[in-house]
Amino acid sequence: MKVKFVAFFFILSIVSVFHPRQLAAADELTVPLTGPVVPPVSDTYEKQAESPYSMMAYVQFWYAYENVENSKKQEVTGDRAADVSSGFSINRARIEFETRLLSFGARLSTRFDGGTPGLLDAYGYYRFPFLKLRFIIGQMKIPSTYEVGQSDTNLDFATRSKFSDEVVNWSLSKSPSSVSPFTSVQTQSRDTGVAVTAEYEGLKLFAYAGNGLGANMFAGAEEKKQTMYTNSPEDMFYGMRGDADIIRFLSIENDLISSLILGGHISRNKHDNFLYNDTRTVLDMDRFSWSADIRFRLCGIINFTVMSGGGSINDSLVDSETSPNVTYKGYEFKLTAEIIPGFLRLGYRYDGYIYKNEIYGGSDELYTQTAGISIWPYMGIKIIADYKWKTTGGNLNPDLDDNIFILQTQFVF
Repeated sequence: MKVKFVAFFFILSIVSVFHPRQLAAADELTVPLTGPVVPPVSDTYEKQAESPYSMMAYVQFWYAYENVENSKKQEVTGDRAADVSSGFSINRARIEFETRLLSFGARLSTRFDGGTPGLLDAYGYYRFPFLKLRFIIGQMKIPSTYEVGQSDTNLDFATRSKFSDEVVNWSLSKSPSSVSPFTSVQTQSRDTGVAVTAEYEGLKLFAYAGNGLGANMFAGAEEKKQTMYTNSPEDMFYGMRGDADIIRFLSIENDLISSLILGGHISRNKHDNFLYNDTRTVLDMDRFSWSADIRFRLCGIINFTVMSGGGSINDSLVDSETSPNVTYKGYEFKLTAEIIPGFLRLGYRYDGYIYKNEIYGGSDELYTQTAGISIWPYMGIKIIADYKWKTTGGNLNPDLDDNIFILQTQFVF
């Protein structure tokens, strides 16, 4: 663990010394491109030649105080365990690198938080000279909710909504069964495959096809053994996301509504009788997910978002041919106001997540209110203070009514 973070901060120092980059507060307020992060298209090849590469690193420190009700006792003395959790942690520590040459480019990003360092983005792309069209191959974020497509550094709160956190794992390979080899999978919102992105006058499209397994899990048999040992060619993850800024597309000029975006995604991940890398376990996978959202900006300072979505998992884990093993749905209402643009933002979010598991015959319901304040005291520094009120229902995990205060300090280099 110590060696891991010494290596991270050593690389961080190299990045900051040889390629300093301070993110302006105004950049934090922009909505990034949905899908794989790619540099903006330059008007001329000469402009690209001036900056053939870029590097960025960021780290997010947390202090959290959380209610954790429990009935644990020390076996010898009978002392009751504390029912709150408080302390410091590193939420994220990332390094990103991009390079460009004429119409070609590549992106690489790594994570140093949460156990063993791991690869995140690893893809190359070719940019066509029309419609800002790009062909991408490699490991990248999959089409999903609008919030999944946002960079971690640009989120309105310290955490994403519960639905956005869960839908990427359930859309890929994480299993609801405790005996599946994919039970504890964390997909990092990414998969390996090919994609096409396009933009035109406020319209954005992101289409993807890939393994459907998650980050750093690949397909391969004897030549190079991987997670998925055998799999039929037509069995893949297929997903698409679209976003349309109506104001920009219709060239409507007004001071009241500066942006009105309609967006959504849909995905299907189906594999019949694939062989796991132990060469003994035969599995099925059939996942479906969707989301739809409306985002608009009033008077240049108020942002309002409504999102709804759902999905299903039918991996033949129980003896049922007519109903999914798991169904889930979620929604979100979010309001943010830039009190002092580029310096102070207030936000409120209400989100719900309902999960029904046929395997165990139960359900979970989690409803969360989040109130937060974001401050940019200096370029590259962002401080977020959030308080989350949680209310639960269902019978699978009834003790989730544990509120939490999060103080996050973010440094971008």
